[in-house]
Amino acid sequence: IEIAKQKGIYAGRKPKKIDQALFAESYNLWRTRRITLVEFAKRLEVSRSTMYRLIEQYEKQKEKQE
Repeated sequence: IEIAKQKGIYAGRKPKKIDQALFAESYNLWRTRRITLVEFAKRLEVSRSTMYRLIEQYEKQKEKQE
């Protein structure tokens, strides 16, 4: 892997595309406690750890816009 990285061949796993409209809708449901985090993650087909990372990124982005 190290040799491949040095050659620029190995880049790791590609990030999953997230439907932003579905994320925003589900985020609002999650914040108002209408769905659980697990249900939120299932809607987007990601793990809970990825869900926490996405939420953190979304909230930071939202703060910058305000």
